Formats: sequence, C-alpha cells, structure tokens
Amino acid sequence: MKDDDFQWERSSYHDTFIHCATAGATHQQWRSRLVAFVQLLGQAPAFHITDKGYQRFAEVLVTEGIGCIFRGHPFSVLSDIPGEIILMHPELPRSLVEPLCKALKDCWQGIPEQDALT
Repeated sequence: MKDDDFQWERSSYHDTFIHCATAGATHQQWRSRLVAFVQLLGQAPAFHITDKGYQRFAEVLVTEGIGCIFRGHPFSVLSDIPGEIILMHPELPRSLVEPLCKALKDCWQGIPEQDALT
C-alpha cells in the first residue's frame, strides 16, 4: 500500500475524513472491505468495538456508524461512499486525532488479501 492510499483530513474538532484508494470498488466490495477493517480493529489491542450491529445490519455503517473506543475515548466509524470513511470523535482530545488515524492506517494495511480492493 502506498502512503497516499490512506489519507486523512480534519473537517472540524470533532470529525475527520479518511480517503482510501478504492480502484473503482462497488458498494458491496467497499462494504466487505470495511467489515474486514472493523474486524481487525476489534482484534487490535488499541481498539475496542462497542457496537457489533454491523455484522447483522450493513446499513449501520451508513446510518449510525460503528461505535469504537481508542485510548478510553469513544468514536464512530461511518461510510456511505466507497473510498471515504468518516470518523466522529467529539470526546477525543485533539492531541489523539493523529495517533488514532495512524493506528487506523496500521489496521487498514492489515486487511487480508481476499478483501483488498487492488
């Protein structure tokens, strides 16, 4: 994975947009990749997934997001457009946004080959 395959930008103090290379992925391919990503987050020591509703209801990725915890602070992962992930982190200190995004990138890079889009 190239460095520009996973880029982030803060849109406000409480939201961050992550842009990922998609290679023309369909919504179903993107959803499969996101599910693999969230499953990796659930296995990573830095994260805790508080809501596993995405396993039964795919639309939760779009409507409510998936609740997670990073270093004791809650955040949500949402995505309704292939290639774009929205992080909502209203309680996360600004100093932790960059470490959060770097830890997410590490998990993104660990997605199994069968779920990769490129």
